[in-house]
Amino acid sequence: YLPFLCFLSFFLMPSAFANGLIPHRALYDITLHRLDKGHTMVNIAGEASLSVKATCNGWISDHLFTLIYDYRDTPPIKMTSAISSHESYDAKRFSFTTDRQRNGVTYEKIRGNLTKDTEKTVFTHPQARTVKTSKDTFLPMQHTQTLVSAAKNGRRHITLPLFDGSSDKGPM
Repeated sequence: YLPFLCFLSFFLMPSAFANGLIPHRALYDITLHRLDKGHTMVNIAGEASLSVKATCNGWISDHLFTLIYDYRDTPPIKMTSAISSHESYDAKRFSFTTDRQRNGVTYEKIRGNLTKDTEKTVFTHPQARTVKTSKDTFLPMQHTQTLVSAAKNGRRHITLPLFDGSSDKGPM
């Protein structure tokens, strides 16, 4: 029955696709084009990828960033950030995981879940704790849908509190 329910749920989804959001994958090359004289950094280069998939009950987003920082007097530093999340279509539930590495060594892990109905974000890593989260906090896909809608209505500037799971400090 699960495959049928999953298939049926695509027809019952909120207006995610109607608002112009579709599953996709994007790859980017990152290069430094200009740097002010006297800067200790001599180059930055890397790549980024973004994948957004629609599931039975929400969006799965995967972001991978790899950057190599070259400084004048030190060996290059390779920084990698991997961020994965699941956001329910109604933007009431959000689970997230973030891993960061410096030269292949993990230095930060963030894990948790946000539930808007209870106004709580529960972090399970780096330390177990619960943080109050406003129902007004936007989740990534909800944020994107709101920005697209505002742009279609001619708004050129909009500020919204966003939580994407990339920090244990709460909304940006």
